[in-house]
Amino acid sequence: MSTGTIGIIGAGPAGIGAALAVARYGVRAVVLDSHSRIGGTATNSSVGTVCGLSRCGQDTALQPEFDNPGCAREFGTLLAERSGMKLIHNEAGLTYLPYRPDDFEYVAYSLLSRASLPTSAVNLSSPLSGVKYLSSSSSFLFRSAREEFTCDALIDCSGDAVALTQLGVSTERPAVYQAAALVFEVCELPPLSESLASLLIRKILREGALANRVPERMTYVSIVPGSLSGQRALFKLATEAPDESIQEKALAWIEKQARSDIDAIVVYLRDTEPSFSGIARGAVAPSLGVRSGLRGQGRERLSERSVRLSERSPTGIALGLWPVELWSSPLRPEMAFPEQGCSYEIPLGSLCSAELPGVYFAGRCISACDYAIASARVMGTCLSTGYAAGRAAVGFVRGDTNEEIIGDLREQQVEPFYRSTR
Repeated sequence: MSTGTIGIIGAGPAGIGAALAVARYGVRAVVLDSHSRIGGTATNSSVGTVCGLSRCGQDTALQPEFDNPGCAREFGTLLAERSGMKLIHNEAGLTYLPYRPDDFEYVAYSLLSRASLPTSAVNLSSPLSGVKYLSSSSSFLFRSAREEFTCDALIDCSGDAVALTQLGVSTERPAVYQAAALVFEVCELPPLSESLASLLIRKILREGALANRVPERMTYVSIVPGSLSGQRALFKLATEAPDESIQEKALAWIEKQARSDIDAIVVYLRDTEPSFSGIARGAVAPSLGVRSGLRGQGRERLSERSVRLSERSPTGIALGLWPVELWSSPLRPEMAFPEQGCSYEIPLGSLCSAELPGVYFAGRCISACDYAIASARVMGTCLSTGYAAGRAAVGFVRGDTNEEIIGDLREQQVEPFYRSTR
């Protein structure tokens, strides 16, 4: 059993993957998260689909498989079993797994429990209030409003480099921020297919905007794929991103406006279309789903070329299987499939601070250009980079070599993919 403690900031998919790796390698993990539920955007923003678990752009007549090996495949398989869902392959060649937030939470706790991580190690409703490097002991002191912890390595899985910023290490700001989204439920829908319901709602809102009956921003509504069940479905309202930066006050204002717009959308649909006269708004996600934020500056950087050309890397420790999805506008994303295949490798150095040993990052915080993170930010990939960051942090605490860390992770999260696709 190894000694040491690793602090993990954020309990979303990346934080779950990191905690799982740390616990499995016998090192103590302490997790802080500002939300009241584990799962990050998967539960608190009710995203509704897990992307990055399977190859995209394949024959849509074939049932997709869980191609992303290691942590992503393990989590996705259990989530599918728990939810009673299958991977979906749509007409555009995209594959994703619909899920219910309660099931995502259940699978996360189940895996962490099997890895012998105590529930008390996950501190929810505990935003990071401070972190500093203690040079005298080469350790880190981090705290929430209630407690202080000392750890030997730190992993930022916050999605916005919260720990890195407080540590004072270099971060990278997106050149263009991505549109956010707020998910909401609509109940008592008429008997329509998922595609027809989405098409009709968008048509009604578009016509309303052209007639100046509703503002343009209320037309950015789409159905969450695979969410229609009976007379209920989840929809997401895309929002404009601030021009200069995503600051806390700007996000709070955007979220407040989106919640008001959702109520107005439901009322307008009910009053305009007879078949929607009985609809009602159900639950609205607890928080806004944000796609972009500050990222770490690593020893390596995931580049546009690597993603576009499906490049392999000698230090690759995780795979990216999702195409580039740039939401520079709330209207629709710009999608770009890799030119040379369906996967690329994420290098270990993109998870490791270039300035301070023992500091790692995963999920949306990895060192990457805007183009690359628009692919690597999806949940399946975040599970993989989180697990890799956890293993790397364990290696730092134990004194493992980079070769040992990379070899271990490649065998778990990279090479099985190539062996299965030969």
